[in-house]
Order: sequence, then structure tokens, then C-alpha cells
Amino acid sequence: MSSQAGPEMPRNKPMEQFFSYVIGLLVAAAVVSVMVTSFYLTSPQRITDQVAGLSVAELKEIVRTLDTQGLPPNGEKKSRLLAAILQLGNGESELEQRVAALSLQQTHLQNEVGAAARVSLQKLGPKAFPALHEMLESDDPMTIGRACSSIYLLGESASSFAPKMIEMVESGDPFYVAAGLLGLETMGSHALPALDAMDSIILDAHFMRQVSISKICIGLGRDAAPMAKKLAKVYEVGIPSAATWAGIALGAIGPVEDVDTVKLLSARIDHHRQVDRERALLGLALMGEEGVNAKDKVKIAMEDPTSRVRPQAAYAYYKITDDGQLPAKVLGDLLEKRSLRSNALHFLSEMGPAGAPAIPKILPYLSSSEAFEREGAVIALGSFGNKAAEAKMKVLSLSNDPDPLIREAVRSAVASIEKIPESKNIE
Repeated sequence: MSSQAGPEMPRNKPMEQFFSYVIGLLVAAAVVSVMVTSFYLTSPQRITDQVAGLSVAELKEIVRTLDTQGLPPNGEKKSRLLAAILQLGNGESELEQRVAALSLQQTHLQNEVGAAARVSLQKLGPKAFPALHEMLESDDPMTIGRACSSIYLLGESASSFAPKMIEMVESGDPFYVAAGLLGLETMGSHALPALDAMDSIILDAHFMRQVSISKICIGLGRDAAPMAKKLAKVYEVGIPSAATWAGIALGAIGPVEDVDTVKLLSARIDHHRQVDRERALLGLALMGEEGVNAKDKVKIAMEDPTSRVRPQAAYAYYKITDDGQLPAKVLGDLLEKRSLRSNALHFLSEMGPAGAPAIPKILPYLSSSEAFEREGAVIALGSFGNKAAEAKMKVLSLSNDPDPLIREAVRSAVASIEKIPESKNIE
């Protein structure tokens, strides 16, 4: 008897396809979830979120590692440090502890740490003043020095501290003189009552005090004219760091009797020391049209392909002539030279809207692998105001940059780009 296989049961293909589709979706969702989680765990947002959840005491502990370990190299630890400093400016509780954490050693005022502390202190504003007053009354010199560092970062917004800083300068005590001068460096015209005290010590002071006095005189501008002769003496015989700052101060003061400032500064445009050339050009830039007699020499420095001070020369030429076209072109072209790129970006930003012709040359650096180049590009574009309107979306693309200072720069730049020019009539 032959057996015959029964008929094959029909396969439910639509149902199988449905289950395959569902399984595929689940697998894809799992993969995406892993990718999102992986991205979050390595993203700046994760660091920001972590830091935002810390107590003030924990934030302070992160910042104080600067005192024992110094500034960490680029990487997650540095990003965490900067994020902690910026987070300290977000809040009104435990103000004394926040201000204490943001009061840095003087060695950090000019790096990224100082920039972040400035942002946070300015956010706190007058709310930080009582804590700073208390620090200034401390018996601990380190605490007083840190308070003066914070006042330096706050600048003219902390002008209520100027009398205390001046009192310290007039005390004659070397430590208090140095700390008071530091606090006055960014006070602008509010430092004017210290002029006599500075005049009496500048030629006998340590070179670092001479540097501080010169910086204060830059802020005072023409009001510092009574010190011009002594500044000229420092410029002629002082050690380079003090002398070159004195040259910038002379430029800020402008022409005075018995001091041929243009001649003094022009003579150093081709000096063998680069710092002399750079700061002579910056001094001439501060003179503006009053430095026009140096125009030809400045132009030579700007166009010399072998010169390392072309960015400073381009900026000085703009300030002396009020012609931004050629300087903007030169600075835009200098962006192609890595060694000059940072200065080129800086001086384009210093030119403000006059530097806008260089926008096409700046835009590629928003995608640079170097944080300082991305930040410099953002700051420059922001300085152009509404003239950089077409670049706004590209600037916004850095809103989630790994570097917290760049994220702060983006917010500031976008606000500047969106600001309606004062001269624009509103119907």
C-alpha cells in the first residue's frame, strides 16, 4: 500500500513578514539606543548635566584642584573644570562659597580658566561684592590677592572697589601695592585718583609693578598724560616686558609735549625682538589718526611676507587710516598661515564691522579641530554684528560644542548678530 504525503500546509507569509518587520524595528531601535547612549556618555551635554547636579562644595572642590594639580591638558578633565567654573555663576545660594571658588590665583587670569571665571563673576555681578569685601578684610594675604584677582576680572563693573585698591597702592607695602595695582588694571578712569601714587613709584618699582602701572595708564588714556615722561623713560631703559607695555601706554595717552611718541614707537617697528615690534604697533593703533606719520612704515610691516607681526600691523594700519578694506583682506589671507591664525582672528574681531569682508575666510574655522580657532571664529563673527547675519546659523551649529567657553561665545555672538544697529531707523 503506497503512502502519499498529505498536502503541505499553506505558510502564513503576511504574518511572517509582519513579525520580521517588528523584530527588525526592535533591533534597529536597540542599535539607535546604544548609539544615543554612547554619544551622550561622551558628549559635552553629559558633562554639563553632571556638573549641574553638583553642590557648590563639590564644584569648589573641582576648581581647587588648580592649586594642587595646575591646569589639566585638553580633554574631559579640562572640560569638566571649565563647566564647573561656569556653573558657579548660575545661582544665588552660598554666594560666599561661589565667590571664593571663583577667586583665582593670578597665574590663571589670562588662560581659559580666567575667561570662564570672568563669565561667572559677571553673571553674579553685585551679588558677589559682599563676599569680596569680606575677603579684602582677611588677615591672609593669599585671600586678599584672590579677591583682587576677582576684581580684576570684573573690571569697571566693580568700580566701587577702586577706593580700596587705591588705598592699597598708597600704603607703600609691597604686597598691597602689587595687589591693588592688579585690581586697578581693568578699572579704566576709576583708577585716576591713584595717578600720583603711581607716578611716585614707577621708576623705582619692580618690573611687574611697572607692567601693571602701564596697563592702568592704557585704561586712563589721555588722563595719564602727567606720567608720559616717566613712561618714556621706562620705554627706553626698562626690561622688555615692562618697556613694551609702557610703549602701549604712551600710544594710549597720545601726543604730549617733550615726548615724540610716534617717533619712539616707529623706531621699534623693525626691532630685533618680536615683542617690541608687536607692542609698538599696538601703541600706534591706540593713537589712531594721530599716528598717521607712521603709516608708511606700518604698511611695509603689514605687507612684508616674512614679517611675523603682520596681524598687528594690519590692525594698526586700519586704526591709523580708518581704511578697513586692505587690513581686512590682509588678515583674511593670514588665516591660511597657522602660526598667525590666532592673531589674525583676534584683530579681525578688534576691527568690528570693518572686518566683515573677511567673513568667507573665517567661516571654515568654525569647523576647525582646534578649540581656539573655533572660538576665535565665533568671536570675530559676533564682533561684526548684523553684517554677519548670513553666518548666524553656522555660528549656532556650535551651540553644543564640547568646549563650554565656545558655547558661551556662541550665545554672545548670536545676540550681537541679532542686535539691531543703533543707527537703523525703526518704522
